[in-house]
Amino acid sequence: MESHASDALNLLPGSVATAFGFGLSLTFTVVHGVRDEESGVTSALQNTSRHIGVGVLSAMAVMTTAATLPNAFERQRRMTRAP
Repeated sequence: MESHASDALNLLPGSVATAFGFGLSLTFTVVHGVRDEESGVTSALQNTSRHIGVGVLSAMAVMTTAATLPNAFERQRRMTRAP
């Protein structure tokens, strides 16, 4: 099995830039038009919902991977078996 470490390193800069851009723009969008004394609560709600969303999506990705990975290993084993 070959390593995919270089693929991850190629994707890392774009992922970091995207996360930074989304976080910055969403914070400004959420806080826009809110009174100064309520801006902290508004920003906290936005950050909390973002973290919950990331947690739920990560859990879904792990469950999907765990459900499909054994089948992928079995297919690979059958394909590499000599006839």
